[in-house]
Amino acid sequence: MAILLDFVSVAVLSPAPISPSPPTYRVLAMIALLALVLRGALNLMQPSLSTDDADGYLAHARLIEREHSFLGPYTLQPTAFRPPAYPLLLAAAIAIGLSDPTAVLLIHALCTLLCLMATARLSSQFGFSPGKTSITTLCVALDPLLMRYSLQPMTEVPCAAILTMALVLCVAGRQSKCSHTAHLPIALSGLLLALGALTRPTLLLLAVLLTLSLVPARSLMNARSLANLAGAFRPALTFAVAFVLGLSPWLIRNAVQFHALIPATTHGGYTLALGNNEAFYRDVIRGKDTFPWDGPALEQWQQASLRQASTEGVNVASERALDAWYYQLALRSIRQDPTSFFQACRLRIRRFWALAAADGASSLQNLMLTAWYGTLWTGLIVTALAELRRRKKSLFTLLWLSLAAFCLMHIAYWTDARMRTPVMPVILILAVHGWSLLLTAAAGHHWFRLRCADPDVSPRR
Repeated sequence: MAILLDFVSVAVLSPAPISPSPPTYRVLAMIALLALVLRGALNLMQPSLSTDDADGYLAHARLIEREHSFLGPYTLQPTAFRPPAYPLLLAAAIAIGLSDPTAVLLIHALCTLLCLMATARLSSQFGFSPGKTSITTLCVALDPLLMRYSLQPMTEVPCAAILTMALVLCVAGRQSKCSHTAHLPIALSGLLLALGALTRPTLLLLAVLLTLSLVPARSLMNARSLANLAGAFRPALTFAVAFVLGLSPWLIRNAVQFHALIPATTHGGYTLALGNNEAFYRDVIRGKDTFPWDGPALEQWQQASLRQASTEGVNVASERALDAWYYQLALRSIRQDPTSFFQACRLRIRRFWALAAADGASSLQNLMLTAWYGTLWTGLIVTALAELRRRKKSLFTLLWLSLAAFCLMHIAYWTDARMRTPVMPVILILAVHGWSLLLTAAAGHHWFRLRCADPDVSPRR
């Protein structure tokens, strides 16, 4: 333990090499090929994954392709229960004649490739050496969560690709030496993040955090005129306007259909109430039922909640009305039993950062998962310690904000390890950087004297 603490201490203070060269295209091509081969092999072993439509995205896509409208699969009425971007993409693939599993696998293969390229680019922007960038990209190709959900009709992998590309553009804008050329990548970043929010609404919170991060506090303090003040706000304003423009088709459509401002979905109330209700507190928090809460107990609560809503005069056929009622139910449960709520929050944090699968995995699989994610969390902690010792904000702040948005959202809302999948590329970049610091410290033997690497240093030209 003492040796490990020494390594961590030196890693927090030690430099990492900065290289101007990205990894060769041949290396990236080999990593991409490996990623596709592994996913293809997993699909051959578990072909049902690509047709298991647990979240109803394929059902939505078929209706879009047939009816040319975003309808609920069971109600056949206009819906905002699920975000629209992913089912629209599936519908486009189905419309050209692809089968459901082929559409899922093709879209996710393309998203995997985009995610790998964006990870490599983002790593290079932070000054990672070619080897370090290649290792980070390889980790994205091998990550169990990204691999599993690249085979299922779910939004995790498309969201991971979109988020990573948006961060690449945001960093490019931040690193630009010319204020005029910086606006375009920042605007494109806002548009991409809006597309991501139409894939997973958690990115709405991230958009707020990134907008605030683009306001330089030092520039505000030193602003001597209105022109200087406007210049300080310009990057944040550019990002925010682009984000709202990207979100506007969904906002306008919902305003027309539901006569309300719905930037996310009508699913949030149910998701909040699912992990914050008296039955969940009784069965899981105070009882002996283990997470995940499913089976007869969950079905019983679902039916009972619908009956209660109807008894209280709620039109259960109205998505907006039922969503608002579920929010009220969750908030009422939290107020009535704050102790169980805080215990549920602690459970959700543990599940978000879980090392192994909650159920359905063998002992060997759980051992391998524990070793993989235990290694990553070690590197992540080292990078966090290194950041705490810094005296100025670094570009890594954008990555930490991305991670914070998902953590904050899933402290309260229903959570398991799947929910961290979209930010796994971000986590992997931070974790690899932490291990780089550890290995540099171990190789250099400059105990307690070296400074932490500065990821703000742009690669030399």
